Amino acid sequence: SSPELRDWFETILPGSVSNGRTHVLDGDLPKRDWLFAPRSPLLSASDGALHTVVPGRPIGLGPEDLKTLARADVHLHFYGDINHRGWQPWIEEARRVAPHHLHLHSHVDQSRWVEEFSQYDAGWLHFLRSDNGGDLHRASWDDLNYPARMATLAVAGTPLLQRDNGDALVATQNLTQARGMGIFARDIAEVGDRLRDREAMTRMRAEAWSQREQFTFDAHADGLLAFFQEVVASKAMRTSRFAAD
Repeated sequence: SSPELRDWFETILPGSVSNGRTHVLDGDLPKRDWLFAPRSPLLSASDGALHTVVPGRPIGLGPEDLKTLARADVHLHFYGDINHRGWQPWIEEARRVAPHHLHLHSHVDQSRWVEEFSQYDAGWLHFLRSDNGGDLHRASWDDLNYPARMATLAVAGTPLLQRDNGDALVATQNLTQARGMGIFARDIAEVGDRLRDREAMTRMRAEAWSQREQFTFDAHADGLLAFFQEVVASKAMRTSRFAAD
C-alpha cells in the first residue's frame, strides 16, 4: 500500500518491482462522495483546550500517556463501540488517571467523517517508535503500513499526529512530511507544545484540507485502470511473440 512497502518487497523478491508490473495504491481509500459534508468549527476555539481524536484503536498510547496529555490540557476523543469493548481495561485505567480528558464516542460512518472529525485539532496515527535506523531491511510492518484511519482523518482535513522518528524509514512520516500535514512529537510530553504552535497548526490544517481529494479512491482510479491496461497489453504482446516464435 505504500512506496516503502513496494521497495521492501524488492529486497525480498528481487525483480518483483522492477518487472514493470507493480502499482502502489493505499487499499483503504474512501469514495470521493464523502468529501462534501460541512466542515465543523474547532472545539478548541470554544473552550481553549486542545482536542485530539482516535477513530480506531489507540495504538502506541498508554493510560499514563493520557495523564501526561491531561497536564497539558490535551483531550483524547476515542471512537468506535467495538474498540471500546476490546480496550475496556485501558479505558478504565485512563479514566482513573485522566478522568476529564478521555471521551468515548460511537462509530461514525463515512457520511459524517468530515462533519465529525474536522472539529479536532489533530488525529492520532499509530504513535510508535521505529528502530530501523533508515535501513529498509530492518523495517517492520508498522514502519511500512498506512493505517486505515489515515484516509479517514485526511478527508476531514484533520492534521495527522504521530511520533517523530527522525531519520528512520516510516511510510506515514514520509507521506505526511512531503504533504506538509503531519504533526511530529518526540514523545507524549511534546504533543501539547506542537499543538499550541498556532501558526504551524493553521498551516497544516490548510494543507490537509486542500489535499483531501488525494486520499480518495476516485483520485487514483484512472491511474489504476491505466496500469491494468498496460499489463494486459504487455501480456498480449508477449503472447503474440511466443506464438510467432
